[in-house]
Amino acid sequence: MNHRMIVIVALVLALISAAVLPAAPVLAGPLVQDATPTAAEEEKTADADAQAMEEVLELVTATAHADLVRPGRVLISARGNHWIYDSVPPLDGPNEEVNPLDGMLGALLSCGLYIYEAVALENHIPLNHASGTVTGELDARGVAGADVNPRVRAFSLTMNVEGPSAEEAAMMAAATAKRCPIFTTLSRSASISVTNVVYGQAQEAITTAAPDPLVEDMTDETQLELTRPLVQARMIEKGRSLVSARGNHWIYDSVPPINGPNEEVNPLDALISALPACGIMVYEAVARENDIALNGVNATVEADLDPRGVAGADVNPRIRAFRVTMNVDGPTMEEAEMMAEQFSQRCPIYTTFVRSAPIEVTNVLMDASAQGEQPAANAAPTVTFTAANSAYEGPDSIPAGLTRIEFVNADEKEHTLWLVRRDEGKSFDDVLGVFAALGSEPEFPEWAVWHGGVTAGPGETRAYTMDIAPGDYTIYSFSANADGVPEMFTGMSADLTVTAAEATGVTPPAADLRTEMVDYSYVVAGAPTAGPVIVEVTNTGMEPHEAFVYKLAEGATVQEVMEYMLAGEDAEGSPPFTAVAGLAPMSNGLIGWYEVELESGDYGLFCFIPDTVNVGMRHHELGMMAQFSVE
Repeated sequence: MNHRMIVIVALVLALISAAVLPAAPVLAGPLVQDATPTAAEEEKTADADAQAMEEVLELVTATAHADLVRPGRVLISARGNHWIYDSVPPLDGPNEEVNPLDGMLGALLSCGLYIYEAVALENHIPLNHASGTVTGELDARGVAGADVNPRVRAFSLTMNVEGPSAEEAAMMAAATAKRCPIFTTLSRSASISVTNVVYGQAQEAITTAAPDPLVEDMTDETQLELTRPLVQARMIEKGRSLVSARGNHWIYDSVPPINGPNEEVNPLDALISALPACGIMVYEAVARENDIALNGVNATVEADLDPRGVAGADVNPRIRAFRVTMNVDGPTMEEAEMMAEQFSQRCPIYTTFVRSAPIEVTNVLMDASAQGEQPAANAAPTVTFTAANSAYEGPDSIPAGLTRIEFVNADEKEHTLWLVRRDEGKSFDDVLGVFAALGSEPEFPEWAVWHGGVTAGPGETRAYTMDIAPGDYTIYSFSANADGVPEMFTGMSADLTVTAAEATGVTPPAADLRTEMVDYSYVVAGAPTAGPVIVEVTNTGMEPHEAFVYKLAEGATVQEVMEYMLAGEDAEGSPPFTAVAGLAPMSNGLIGWYEVELESGDYGLFCFIPDTVNVGMRHHELGMMAQFSVE
């Protein structure tokens, strides 16, 4: 779900009501002694891989990051992809984009389609068409706080296939129940039925019954008010499905164990990210309901599984454990503990998952002045590049993941370090062609992903943090040389390879100021104080955007700054602004954390990127500017 995907637009169901569960395992910070979840019951449960004892499992850890970027909206990042989950009406959410429950249901259905596809390829079975629907049966009241467990109580899949016989389709369904990690995880939480429709003829293939859960549900079954949200999906090319719900559409990719491309978001990404996203939404709702200051919240989830079973090995690929770290800014530890408890009761993703695998939730207070010492967040590793003699010095290869990029300018003139990812087969010469055409025919092709960057004056050091996916990149300088030509055209660039790497569990820095870039405005939140400031910048617009920071002259406004700029050579008097920082272009779905030094006063944000629709105009001329203050 990066810029190449059909943009994730709203899917969401009335995110469900919550019941009081018997003390689900929640670790709310280091001061809680008795919160460590136990897996004793889980290990006793009969399992499809009973012959493969626990000690021979080869576990890997999948991870995803979630960040509240505006009220009711969470930006998800996993493996370099980025997408949005929205909160829902029971939590006063906007309910415009895809929500966590949509993500979970879509993950189950798409995973099934990919196993059907893999079995067809492995057994030389023609598969001319594959599509399906999935529903989840749940009581939607508990999300708002009613005394009912909002867990999904039953899943129902209908798989429409053309090509296989009824017997072959039944074999595909059986393989899904064994090889799909989404199925094998959720089937321990609730019953799952699969019905094959072969050339229009329906045939029930399998129905699974969940084993004894890790956590009991005390809800009176006779009092349930069930709803059945629905998600659809269809294969659109090998290893890729288009998922739809409530008029919204997005892409899931298949995975390497079954020869999938794994370029866009995959079903496992979607499944595990639904958990922290739902947690953030509950934390936000609890803060609002209880008048708790919540300046910011982000979360990271880790999930352990043995993926060999996806390819057909005799081992269950289900998720064995979830770990969620909730980084909160504003609440005390006691308030954060209450939020974690509500998360365990009101989030339908949590109440469903916890029946199949232990969930550990850890609160980290980002406000150092809050009660007690807190565990330090795992900082992103730093990679340093130096500008010397109008050239870059630094590594030519770095590992993927959340990375702090430090730019040291050892020259006697200004340089920039901007970063772009190029699709395979594209060179930096192709990127230069894009820039050369901006004046007459502006276009931002899908094969180039703009990853931000910074500007440093002589002797200055600048830095920013970003989640960087594997691929081919180039760093380049947009600063002008003595002749006014951008330095990238005269050789100031360097290629960079980003290699695949295991998840490290690092977390982004805590933001003092947040700005969401949309088409064509900024949504700014936060009240920073003078000194070092972390500015979190998120692009949820369709086009690339940037954020240049100017300090306004006393009494000046951003409108006056724009009028001064548009006047060009006819501008009168001194500029009503001073340039402070240049936060370089970022593509749709990306998020960066920029380190800037700000004095007290008023500031403006401006985007100067040429518009691709209104040719001849730049984004600030279309209203993309905003004003904020620093105490």
